[in-house]
Amino acid sequence: MSITDKSYNKLSDIVYWLDPNDKKKYSPDLKEGTIIIDVNNKLKILKIQENSKTNGMQAMAVVPVNKAGKVDMSKVVITYAGTNLDDNKDIQTKILIKKHLLKNTKFFFARYCHYNMLGVEST
Repeated sequence: MSITDKSYNKLSDIVYWLDPNDKKKYSPDLKEGTIIIDVNNKLKILKIQENSKTNGMQAMAVVPVNKAGKVDMSKVVITYAGTNLDDNKDIQTKILIKKHLLKNTKFFFARYCHYNMLGVEST
C-alpha cells in the first residue's frame, strides 16, 4: 500500500491539530493509536510529540494500515508543523537553532580552511 499525495497533504494539515494553543484547530482526540481515515488510506498514529509548553514543536509518526488491519512499518511517515509566528516559544526555538547552526558553520569552515592551508585532508 502506498501513501498518496493527498494523504501527505492531509497529514501536513492534521499535525497542526496537535497544538493546544491553537483553539481553532486543536483536536484533543488525536492520540497515539488513533486511526486517521482519508479518501485513499487508513493511517495509524504511532507517536506524537507535542511540545507547546517548551519549544513549540508538534510532530507525529504515522503508518498506513492495510485492509486486514495490519500496519506497514516499512512506510513510516514523520510529519511536523512549521514555525508558528503567533507562538513566541516556536520563534525563540527557531532563533536558537539558527544561531547554533551559524556558530557551528563558522567554526567548521574556519577549521576546514585552516587544515586546507596546511595541506591536511579532513574527513
